[in-house]
Amino acid sequence: MKELRPYYDPDTFDGDYLVIYRPGTGVLYENGKTISETLSSNAYSNNNTHSNIFGNNLIRNLYHDLELHDLFDLNNFKDIFKNILNSLFKNYLKICISQPFEVVRLLLQIGYFHTSQFNDSRLSPFERQQKKLNQTHKDKNDLSIDSNNNLNNSIYANSDREDEMDYFFSNTTNPYHNDDSNYDLKPKNKNHLQPLSLNTIDIMSSILSFEGTRGLWRATNSTFLYNTLFTFLEAWLSGFLSPFLNIPDPFFIDATQSPSPLNTFLLSLFVSVSTSFILSPLDLIKTKFIITSINNSNRNFKNIISYQFSSIISSSSNSEDSFKILNLIKLVKFFLPPLTLVLPIFLNSFTSNFLKKFTPYFLFIKFGIDNYNSPILFEMLNLLSEIVELFIKLPFETLLRRSQVSYLINYKGEDQKKLEENSLKVDENTMIVKFAGYNGIFKTLFDIYYLRDNENNGFDGLCRGWRIGLLKIFAGWGFRMSNNPELSFVEEKF
Repeated sequence: MKELRPYYDPDTFDGDYLVIYRPGTGVLYENGKTISETLSSNAYSNNNTHSNIFGNNLIRNLYHDLELHDLFDLNNFKDIFKNILNSLFKNYLKICISQPFEVVRLLLQIGYFHTSQFNDSRLSPFERQQKKLNQTHKDKNDLSIDSNNNLNNSIYANSDREDEMDYFFSNTTNPYHNDDSNYDLKPKNKNHLQPLSLNTIDIMSSILSFEGTRGLWRATNSTFLYNTLFTFLEAWLSGFLSPFLNIPDPFFIDATQSPSPLNTFLLSLFVSVSTSFILSPLDLIKTKFIITSINNSNRNFKNIISYQFSSIISSSSNSEDSFKILNLIKLVKFFLPPLTLVLPIFLNSFTSNFLKKFTPYFLFIKFGIDNYNSPILFEMLNLLSEIVELFIKLPFETLLRRSQVSYLINYKGEDQKKLEENSLKVDENTMIVKFAGYNGIFKTLFDIYYLRDNENNGFDGLCRGWRIGLLKIFAGWGFRMSNNPELSFVEEKF
């Protein structure tokens, strides 16, 4: 090697580089020290510097993993903010369109009605006999008034003085004569709605004449807040719990596309039911705003929430054994429904979400049908399941609304001796419909279907809102069918 390259000197060759390689020695820096010597000297000379470098590297790695530069990117932030506003605006617009129908349905679910078109055949024999006697008494009074009027007319016809004033006879109504409303079996409250019938349009017309356009869109903001929080909380819970089950987030991944469809189905059902329990206080406030008159002073959402928190904290702090853990328990209690509402909330939430989430899972597991392999068949079967779900859900929704109104009427709060106007309690005189009552689950279902003293009974009484619900289902189904890319027929160009 030396003969071929006489100019080669291993000690001086590549001397201009910062790091050089020496056979038998290894890699050397320009100062002649090896890498190991450099590391050991640094380690023994400055331990603090080594720890600082390690800490800086760890922080730097964490910073890059968080991708904060993407999060705080101005353009990215604008897009996120625009999408959120767009979604909120669409949801609010949907609520504004559907809120009058939701108000009418809730009033029909909890109300006791006697309209002007009430069928006498639904009354009991005793009630029909009493109403007949009242009508006979009314006819006799009308006959006596007509005879008095005829007598007055004959006297004045024979009088020579046409301009003489009447000092002795009066055409005023007989004090014993009463209107039809005085003979109703159930006395009517002037603050209650008096619709011509129980049709949706007639109920809307009664609300318009009673409270104006604002009455139809009552509780719109509280409904929007409840629906928005329900969506956000449901998405957060599903995203938080899905890693523990080692499955994708069911809020974004359908059960048919999940590696574990059963776990995805059970988690999504559990999250929906849990969210209904957590937001039950807001649902109570929304129900209160719908059933009470808009002229009632106790319709401030902020004041009701503030009163509930202040009453809980004050009642726990004034007690002898006031500890922080007791305050925490009472605050948690605020977000949990009362015991009388636990079963109605569970039944309503379970029936509202079970078929909706179970149908795609069942069709995929048993028959291999999903929205990608058989879109037309899948949508048809999904339509049938939504119709069945509607008629199963509505009776339990009626039970929930009646149990909520019963709880609001009998509400006592933490301090039973003092209830301010900003509490959840509802005075029956401020309601726009007469409450039909709640006597437990089975007794209430029996009363709604069989009792005849209330016009709001039978199948229609159990499934109030089924017509509007069917229109909503068919409209949503048609929209999905028209926007499904698998169902779009486009000619292929050659």
